[in-house]
Amino acid sequence: MYFNNTPTSFLLLLFLVGSIFAANKGIKSISYVNLLLFPIILLSLIIILFSTLKDIVPERVFPILGFGVYKTFISGFTNIFTFGAITYLYFLMPILKNPEDYKKTAIFSIIISGIYMFFSVLCLSLVFPYVAFSDDTLSMYLLTRRITFGKFFQRIDAMFILFWILSVLVFLSMNLYFANSVIKKLINIKHGKELNYSISFIIFSIALSYSSIAQMKTILNIYIKYAFIALCLVLSFIIMFLAYLKHKRENK
Repeated sequence: MYFNNTPTSFLLLLFLVGSIFAANKGIKSISYVNLLLFPIILLSLIIILFSTLKDIVPERVFPILGFGVYKTFISGFTNIFTFGAITYLYFLMPILKNPEDYKKTAIFSIIISGIYMFFSVLCLSLVFPYVAFSDDTLSMYLLTRRITFGKFFQRIDAMFILFWILSVLVFLSMNLYFANSVIKKLINIKHGKELNYSISFIIFSIALSYSSIAQMKTILNIYIKYAFIALCLVLSFIIMFLAYLKHKRENK
């Protein structure tokens, strides 16, 4: 949007260098940055939602089921991978200072995320007609393009891009840290900072392998979506069932 003449590889490297630096500092540093950014990002989202009230058309909430019952509940079931962020809760227990707070932390996180997603989807549904609006990648960005505060504050979308970049840096840093943590436990090594460079190289290579956003979306919707359902739903229940059997046998 703003760097049309800049090589994609250069932009990707900027994200990866920042993420490597944060991941090397550890989860505590990432958490502090996240804690600092969270109220700023949340406030910006609230401003976006309330600033678009003038463009909301209540009648657009109908039909409530959109494309019909079958596509909403049957075909739409495969879109459950959208809630993939919930799987990060599996990695929280070992890094919590007080593990007994895990349940409270998980419930609070899900409630906050659910409220944000509900109002975001509601706002998007009431501002854009569902039959004409199909690109889910730029949805919140398009909302910011409709916001102006007089003649002084305009192009609020530029600020949104800044907050989006900071959010992606935190998200990528967490992924890098958790991937490093899992691999360290699998191969049983003590110090794994060098792993961050290897994992980042793999991420960089995969990111450059896509020739276009359309190809990326095709792979995401056809392959990765079903792989996520198999791994995070089926495999998770198998692991929990085996853990239950092991725990029951140890108690005996």
